[in-house]
Amino acid sequence: FVLALVDETQIDDDPQPDVFDLLVETLTRLDTIKNAPALLFAFQLRLIALSGYRLELEHCAAEGEPLSGAGFFSPAHKGFVCRPCSRGLSGRGVSPGAFNLLKRLAETPLERVERVRISQAQTTELARLFDLVLATFLEKKLTVTAIIRKLGAPRG
Repeated sequence: FVLALVDETQIDDDPQPDVFDLLVETLTRLDTIKNAPALLFAFQLRLIALSGYRLELEHCAAEGEPLSGAGFFSPAHKGFVCRPCSRGLSGRGVSPGAFNLLKRLAETPLERVERVRISQAQTTELARLFDLVLATFLEKKLTVTAIIRKLGAPRG
């Protein structure tokens, strides 16, 4: 999954030492970690940022106002928008618990991400969100996410 995501998100023949370092650290940690979903979601957040996109988790992508509570990812705005701005938009809503979890995963160093607890419901919710986020930023549906869906969401 991790290798396929890197393959599908990076341009051939464009050296990305930070992406390589993230890949090596993630693969090394996957070998021993007991909380794979937390690591895989943290990896995806970092890969998205290193690919030139950053998920703004503090401010509405439409108005710039602070986000509070639940989030709504809007492909049209390529980010999270507040509840009033989400009216009439296509996208994916994120529960308050999963949205706070995203913030926590974004702030937690990979070496401590195993401590972040994720329920099965949050794992499913975030997996669906990342499918949409990656498809939005890369402007294509990723083959690897469809395969992972068939096998089941990443589990720890």
